[in-house]
Amino acid sequence: MFSLCILVPLCLLEWWMRQPASSKMANKAVYLKEDIADCEALVLGCSHAQTSLNPQLFSQHGLNFSSDAQPYYYSYKFLETYLPRMDRLRTVIIPATYFFFFYKPEQVQEFLYSAHWGLLPQRALEIEDYSALFAHGIWASILNVFGEREHFVLENGWERAERVFDGSSENTKKRIGYLHDVMADSLLDQNIQWFNHLVKICLDHNIRVIVFLPPMSKEMNHQLETDIYRSQIQDYYATLRQNPAISFYDFNNNEIFADSLFCDPDHLNVQGANLLSNMMKDKLEIISGMSFPNQNQLF
Repeated sequence: MFSLCILVPLCLLEWWMRQPASSKMANKAVYLKEDIADCEALVLGCSHAQTSLNPQLFSQHGLNFSSDAQPYYYSYKFLETYLPRMDRLRTVIIPATYFFFFYKPEQVQEFLYSAHWGLLPQRALEIEDYSALFAHGIWASILNVFGEREHFVLENGWERAERVFDGSSENTKKRIGYLHDVMADSLLDQNIQWFNHLVKICLDHNIRVIVFLPPMSKEMNHQLETDIYRSQIQDYYATLRQNPAISFYDFNNNEIFADSLFCDPDHLNVQGANLLSNMMKDKLEIISGMSFPNQNQLF
């Protein structure tokens, strides 16, 4: 009887977390069945891509499969898993957000990527991890029923964010503090390796790669000027910039992206997303007319 009391809630929780209404990842899973074979431009990566790139504004058929705090391991695994079904794929777009070169997946993520997108977990889910899943499921349910969450609309995988960032120094400090809590120096080499695998699998299949630095608010850039993690990734950015097989773009420009175009210190709102998506559309059209790199130029 005791075992039933434990197993039944866990089974119900797993069933609920697999439903499309339970999360953005579950919602996007619909595209795996309906649209993925027609996709020509694929967006992967973290929430900096999820809120900033609307594929409906591209001239090519695009899908946005970025997600909140998506580790580069899962960006790579998505390609490895679904490339055989994506004969029309020509370009992969991914942000090189430096936070996530120091990031390790959370327990809940290991479950969600497996449950919704069929991706092999980076590590096996252990029984104690279900306590984290249980807490996540309960909290998500409470927010869905009682919370005042900003309504999100997914259009080809893009998340619409309506808020306007007030430029608050205090909110920016809290955001950076949260990021530092989930980052560690020891993870840099591992995450660079997964990013390299992602780029290589694209180039091996004659798929172009666009790597971009996402915009951040003026206050965010100011507070990160002396951030030790940011300085550690600069050499790798230089390597990406110099690689002729990669189209590397730095969109972190406060002359173009004013604070009014952000919903928080480091995510664009609808107006900012429209601007960046149209800029990316122009980049896609430029590289589509370029010859593919020679094999001796490949990553």
